Amino acid sequence: MDTYKCNYHMHSYYSDGALSPAQLVRKFTDEEYDIIALTDLECIDGVKEFMAACEAVKIKGVTGIEFSTSHNFNGKDYSLNLLGYNFDPDNELMIGTCRDLKAGKMKLSTEEAIRIITQAGGQTFVAHPGKIREIDGRGTEAFWQEFEKLIKDLKIKGLKGLECIYPDHTDEEEYRFIQLAGKYHLHISQGTDYHGDDM
Repeated sequence: MDTYKCNYHMHSYYSDGALSPAQLVRKFTDEEYDIIALTDLECIDGVKEFMAACEAVKIKGVTGIEFSTSHNFNGKDYSLNLLGYNFDPDNELMIGTCRDLKAGKMKLSTEEAIRIITQAGGQTFVAHPGKIREIDGRGTEAFWQEFEKLIKDLKIKGLKGLECIYPDHTDEEEYRFIQLAGKYHLHISQGTDYHGDDM
């Protein structure tokens, strides 16, 4: 089976990162990555520059975005970061949503973000699930039980994957997230959430 060195989660200076999209491509090409995605926060301004830079150096580039969302489930509000991949950057709904978010006109619910990413032809993943603040007792069985209920609900609403492999996750957490992804037929992604070496 082929294995690839992937980073599906990084940020440029178009949102809260330090480097340009082209600089990110150079950095991760030099580090011999095979597949990379730019996931600026609520912004796709750098996506076309990023994809062109990927094409120039023959590295596989993936269109991406990260949305900060709010999700009410079982009477509790969760702050969830969602990653969208492989969408059409010319999609009018995606462009308009990013414009409205930049102007502070709206706050996305998790369900709305999934709908927007899906309508733009993309897939939605939960970013760094181990860092969901509203689930107490990280690493305990109570955490895993609550997280599984949340994932079942999000799967019904159109969720397609989990960022299982992440620098802040322990080996045990990565294993458990991968298990849950398999159980609910969700894709697995790997990301560093890279903002810059000094950030």
